[in-house]
Amino acid sequence: MLAQGGRGLILAVERDHPTTAGGTGVRCLIFDGLDAELGQRMIAQGKVPTAQVVLFPLAVKQTGNLTEWLRAARPQAGLWPFPDDLGWPDGIELLRSDAHGWVDLATDGMQMWIRVEK
Repeated sequence: MLAQGGRGLILAVERDHPTTAGGTGVRCLIFDGLDAELGQRMIAQGKVPTAQVVLFPLAVKQTGNLTEWLRAARPQAGLWPFPDDLGWPDGIELLRSDAHGWVDLATDGMQMWIRVEK
């Protein structure tokens, strides 16, 4: 668990390549809610973790600083369960379940592959 607030937490799933000294790794952040206060505090303190992928549940939709938070996290892709993008930042691939169907993420710790149903 990376962070916990009054209305949610952030989990990190990491995979380091076994043959890489120190490992470059791949990190996926999984959100179970993100209250605006926690998100803003992490931004202000420079403690937004970077990740290759972020996964959002429905509870994040009400977070007012989501775009700013995503810019700080710098993911390559985000899995988003909503039929709109709510100002999704440019440069981050947006994978929506309504548009793409299922999404399969795979990694060997150094590279990441994304497959979608549609």
